[in-house]
Amino acid sequence: MGGKSYCGNTTGNEVLTAGYKSGEEEKTWALPTGLSTGRFSRDSRQRRAEEPQTDHDVRLDCIARGASCPRKTAIVDDHHGTKIYDPYAWLEDSESAETKAFVEEQNKLSMPYLERCVLPWVKVVERFEAQYAYVTNEGSVFTLRSNSDAPRYRLVNIDEEAVEKTFSPGPVSCVNQRHLLVNYVHDVKDVLQLRELSTGRLRRALPRAAGSVAAVSGRKRHAEFFYKFSSFTTPCIIYHCDLSASDAEPSVFREVEVKGIKHEDYEISQVFYPRNDGTRIPMFLVHAKGLKKDDTHLVFLYGYGGFEASIQPYYK
Repeated sequence: MGGKSYCGNTTGNEVLTAGYKSGEEEKTWALPTGLSTGRFSRDSRQRRAEEPQTDHDVRLDCIARGASCPRKTAIVDDHHGTKIYDPYAWLEDSESAETKAFVEEQNKLSMPYLERCVLPWVKVVERFEAQYAYVTNEGSVFTLRSNSDAPRYRLVNIDEEAVEKTFSPGPVSCVNQRHLLVNYVHDVKDVLQLRELSTGRLRRALPRAAGSVAAVSGRKRHAEFFYKFSSFTTPCIIYHCDLSASDAEPSVFREVEVKGIKHEDYEISQVFYPRNDGTRIPMFLVHAKGLKKDDTHLVFLYGYGGFEASIQPYYK
């Protein structure tokens, strides 16, 4: 038989009260923070979704935290014959009286603990109707990555009520105290740029061939950073760059070499062809250097695109 796990913090310390309930049987214990709530079978290796059996089960998480849930029943969605039970879907309506009552209950529980903190709490975002990820801050000016009014994300500088819109980035790191290292996708290939932290102004684009930046490593207090690059002809190259030098240029720190294959023997180019509606579809051509592009050569053609996801250059 399946059961219900739950956890909550009712003391304000770093210990959660967790429990397991199945029918009339219920066990509780204390554990460090980190356990998330969910429904699972008695054998924890076989997790599975189950229909809430009673209103009490649905409200168990709220009770464990000392707050009340305005709504007692779960919302049920039917996905191609599979029923998904979501006891908190109603919270998506931020303007409803139920949601506002729930938020008020949660604030009554958590605010007394926050007020005990030595450091003051400053409200940066009023309502989380979009995603916000902290990048860095200079005093009261916070740099955040957000998809607010930007489905492909952007960087914003927030200082109390003032919001400065900058540019549309992907992953971003702060390096050398005053610079942002921004990696984003343009025409199905990664672009790595160095920009000013205070203004977002472009300082320079890091030179490299068309490919993918798999990882970037750097810290705000350090002038040097590393990034991992790969392409159709390059398994992996780790570049190093030291911004403390006046003529800083990325240099090869480590490189994975494949015996018998040299990437300089091949060419990679990007072309575009129009769709019926005029959309320009990007395509990469990979071939031996100096190859004559005519109908005398066989071509292996592969493509994919959907769900706002695309296949970027990679080595295989």
